[in-house]
Amino acid sequence: MENILNYPISTIVGGRPQGPHPASGYGRNIPKKAFYEHWDLSAKQRQHFIDDVASLTWLYKLGKGTVNVPGGEHIVEIDFFAVVVKEQDCPDDVFTLIDSFMPQYIVFIQCYNDEYRLLLNYKDRTKDESHPFRIIKTFKGEWTKADDLQLTIAGNTLDDVWEHFAGIISDYQTASSETTHAIIALEEQIKQKTKACEALQKKIRKERQFNRQVEMNTKARQLKREIASLEEQIVEI
Repeated sequence: MENILNYPISTIVGGRPQGPHPASGYGRNIPKKAFYEHWDLSAKQRQHFIDDVASLTWLYKLGKGTVNVPGGEHIVEIDFFAVVVKEQDCPDDVFTLIDSFMPQYIVFIQCYNDEYRLLLNYKDRTKDESHPFRIIKTFKGEWTKADDLQLTIAGNTLDDVWEHFAGIISDYQTASSETTHAIIALEEQIKQKTKACEALQKKIRKERQFNRQVEMNTKARQLKREIASLEEQIVEI
């Protein structure tokens, strides 16, 4: 794997490669079975690794001794895994599965042919040692060419760096946990109200009684006003 994000050599797992083709030899390859053979997975989850992932490379490690950014209150290391997927529309299950089991903060670089995409699972810690994280939302960037893939390291601590990464990949442009959590909560409300509004509109089309149509239309308009209000709140954050 190449140094796709042009990070300092100190952050690359294994350092500078040796040999006649160093640009293609960064990082440490990890066998897929190293993930699924040591976890209590269902047959379906195990099959996801086999069917959807071609290879995994531990590419970068941001932490003590690799970057001039100290650990934060919650985060002392951020790891990057480059994952070559077999299909561009690879489901998120594999990435949420890895994140839910590993006690680390991870950014995934998805690779398909000559295109790349960043994926980050935004999560909270739990008290369950076997599942140390609860994934709140999966953020994904757009597929792009290698020259256009960028993710700057910015922040006073690794907590800040992680929030900066989340803000960039999600396109929220946020820099704090509080703001990101607030947007996620508002988006979830919008999702639920939109779903309720669509269900109500289906009922309206099937309803024959005029009075019932009027009643349901009133509820639908109220839901639309509430959705618009929530969208305004996101813009104002």
